Amino acid sequence: MAGGEGSRLRPLTIERPKPMAMLGDAPVMEHILRLLRAHGFTDVIVTLHYLGSTIENYFQSGEDFGLKITYTYENEPLGTAGSVALARNQLTEPFLVISGDALTDVDLTALATAHEVCDSEATLLLARVPNPLEYGVVVTDDDGRIVRFQEKPSWGEVLSDAANTGIYMLDPAVFDLIPPGQQVDFSMDVFPAMLSGGRPLYGHIADGYWTDIGTLDAYRAANDDLVSGRVRTYHGPSYRSDGPTVDPTARVDPTVQLRGPVYVGRGSEVHAHAAINGPAVIGDNTLIAERAEVSNAVISGNVVVGVGASLEQCIVARHANLGRGVTIREDVVIGDRSTLADGSSVRPGVRIWPRKFVDEGVVVDRSLIHAPQARRTIFTHGGVAGLANFELTPEFAARLGAAWGSTLPVGSSVVANRDQTRPARMVKRALMAGLASVGVRVIDIGATPFPVGRFSCARFETEGATHVRTSPYDAASVDVRFTNPRGVDIRPTEQRKIEATFMREDFRRVGSASIAEITVASAVEAYQEALLRVVANPEITHRHVGVVVDYSDGTCGETLLSVLTRLGVRDTAVDASPVDIGTGGMAIQERLARLGRIVTAVGATFGAVVGPDGNRIWLVDEQGASIDSLTVIALVLDGLRARGIAGPLAVPFTVPNSLTSYASDLGFTPIRTQANVANMMQVSDGQQAVVAANGRNALAFPHLHPGPDAMATLVHLISAQALSDLSVSARVSSLPAFTLAHREVSVAWERRAQLMRVLNSHPDRSDEGDIDGVVFGEGSDRAVVVPDDDRPVFRVMAEGEGPVAAASLADEIEHLVASAAR
Repeated sequence: MAGGEGSRLRPLTIERPKPMAMLGDAPVMEHILRLLRAHGFTDVIVTLHYLGSTIENYFQSGEDFGLKITYTYENEPLGTAGSVALARNQLTEPFLVISGDALTDVDLTALATAHEVCDSEATLLLARVPNPLEYGVVVTDDDGRIVRFQEKPSWGEVLSDAANTGIYMLDPAVFDLIPPGQQVDFSMDVFPAMLSGGRPLYGHIADGYWTDIGTLDAYRAANDDLVSGRVRTYHGPSYRSDGPTVDPTARVDPTVQLRGPVYVGRGSEVHAHAAINGPAVIGDNTLIAERAEVSNAVISGNVVVGVGASLEQCIVARHANLGRGVTIREDVVIGDRSTLADGSSVRPGVRIWPRKFVDEGVVVDRSLIHAPQARRTIFTHGGVAGLANFELTPEFAARLGAAWGSTLPVGSSVVANRDQTRPARMVKRALMAGLASVGVRVIDIGATPFPVGRFSCARFETEGATHVRTSPYDAASVDVRFTNPRGVDIRPTEQRKIEATFMREDFRRVGSASIAEITVASAVEAYQEALLRVVANPEITHRHVGVVVDYSDGTCGETLLSVLTRLGVRDTAVDASPVDIGTGGMAIQERLARLGRIVTAVGATFGAVVGPDGNRIWLVDEQGASIDSLTVIALVLDGLRARGIAGPLAVPFTVPNSLTSYASDLGFTPIRTQANVANMMQVSDGQQAVVAANGRNALAFPHLHPGPDAMATLVHLISAQALSDLSVSARVSSLPAFTLAHREVSVAWERRAQLMRVLNSHPDRSDEGDIDGVVFGEGSDRAVVVPDDDRPVFRVMAEGEGPVAAASLADEIEHLVASAAR
């Protein structure tokens, strides 16, 4: 299969198809063809699409490679299976499918033998990988029969570290699952259909080297591995792992220093006092001039590197011309036939497209002449985060807005809001400019809580919302979140679309007439009216509930104060005026201690701390005692039931069974979700839940909007208290004990996949469906293990018959996880 465009390898693949990217002294596809020949595969059908003639012109009939090659062309993309099916009339016996854009030395003979021994219709070659998140993961039983597929799972969903390599032995019988002329994919369509139909489908673990050259980092790493002798090749030089490999036709001056694994290709010249530090590749017919220094770089053929130039951890495509004293830093890619004049320099992370010219002395700090440093990944758990004005700069934010907007229709609208801080204001303004530049209208609702932004999606009928805030945990950082049209956090697949557009800088450009407007609109009043309708309860006014609310220096005070006044609540406001400099404020435990003192001093019914962005809430009772997050959920449910409201309750699998049992007794129907809030929102929205709660101080009421909402939670709690003759502390005492013991285990990032595989195969593991973690035990003796999305730790939460039993189980599971992680 050689039809791939290789968009993630741009600019290398703008003027060549991905299989023709050079690895060492040959295109990647040549390495694959020679591997096939070494294992006795001599009749080869090559499927082509993008720039296919380049491949056919290079390999022609295959005679020079000891092969017989024929070609098929896709007029339109047909998917991996659809493209192979074009040759179904020629494939009348078991055949091998292999990608032309991977580097491998795996034993294909062993794969063919395994396919025959198992009497399989499809045998997938699998490779153990340390990070399976970017691969299709395959789960097999002890006999190698495939029992499940996972497409690019999150860490919490990983069941195996065996990745699908895209190499298959297939029986012609699989063609009955591939309709002619339709777009069909092996991994997404054919294999799942075989699995569900019970057809023989096996996996074979590869022995040897395999890597998917899907990104520029992977491309450079594959070259490094090749010249370092980590992968076996079947032609050309025998690369040395401890020193240079120089083609006999190359000329290297005796004063040149070649350090480590270095390859110097055919007809190349390295002049006096130059230095090449490996691993490095110098392609054919390339000139490295006097005193130039090249370190850990991949330089393709016919390149000129000028006198005194310095290249470090970069990629240079064919026919580039780098002048005297040019400086190129790490993670830079120079496209084909580009020219960098004398004294110019390229900052880290820049991509220069083919056939560009950089004038003398120019410092290039942006891709395509002007773009900031590229990042490996821009999304962390739930959004984009970075140091304000250093990582999350106005330039970065404008590109981020353009990237998101490029995934939305021209002429569509989005809501934008922010917290009260200056960094958030700066980032949001740049973000809005980027959105407008790609034809997306922005409805700016100003400095308002995130729940108001989520609510406004439906009101304004937008494609989504974005919220910018200074992190309440790190005043130097800014977070940017995105939602879909329902106000639900965007899914990982949507994040990857934005990220791919951002990294490739493949922004849509519109004419001046289509540049969108930025409209200032009011949203708070509509949200307030909706909130009052949802919790309408005349008893609130009659009972004269008194509440002390700490607004954490955020924007919720401006939204909530008038709602409490209209409800007749006697409220005492603390830190209700927004602070615009993002100082970070007090820690939550300090706020709760202070809140408890104020509540008892003024004789309030209870007190609440509302998070600065309006997502989370913490409570104290009338005696100033802190109320745990699980009990807060129970108080809300108790109040809803008192008003005759019940229905689906969405809670993650990390919430203890004791709480879901209590909810069931009240008439609610618990629905388990994954541990992350985004999945909780998606499930609760789809299941029309009455309430959703993550067990970590975030509750949502999907009839208002699907996201966490501390303000709505507070008003529901006030309503519940107005219907009760008991004090808050008495109501808490009447509830069951929801005991949950917490532990954390440090686990290195590279050990995560292996640990998830071990935990998921443990005999004491309980199967609780599609979750992003692992469960042990059941009933009231139950522990869950969840990998943290942002830190190299696994979280352990255990419940039991009382605190002692819960702590004991937590210790036991902590020990199990720690032992498995070693």
